[in-house]
Amino acid sequence: MTSNIQMTSPPAPPVELLLISREYNVPNGSSRNPEVAFFAPIVESIPPKLIERASAEAVIHTICTINELLADAAKVTNRSIAQAVGALLCLTDLIFVSEYDKMLEALQQFVETQNSTVYEPRGLRLRNPHQVSFLRIEFEVIR
Repeated sequence: MTSNIQMTSPPAPPVELLLISREYNVPNGSSRNPEVAFFAPIVESIPPKLIERASAEAVIHTICTINELLADAAKVTNRSIAQAVGALLCLTDLIFVSEYDKMLEALQQFVETQNSTVYEPRGLRLRNPHQVSFLRIEFEVIR
């Protein structure tokens, strides 16, 4: 009797990880919420090996988009207040998809798009920062 199960090998481990750490300092007078993860979109924060493979502009675009998604998820709106009240009443999951869950889905889609169009053709793979609790942005060197 033959089996239809095909064995697949796990993806190769990354050759190296290139990291962009979260920025914890909030400048005086800044309107940025210190509770929300933020990654500095400046060339100096980008590892040189990353710039060798992907343009600084592409990486800064990635960083800025991740920052925007995180900031949007943290905004207090009428909907977020309704979700908080619903959570207290244990109804939120039945009525609403939270802004945070929408952000996580949008972030995953963004990461997949960036990987297929920008990073994987250059031997890199952007990891979803949610996997490391938004402490850093990780790029795998895959070849």
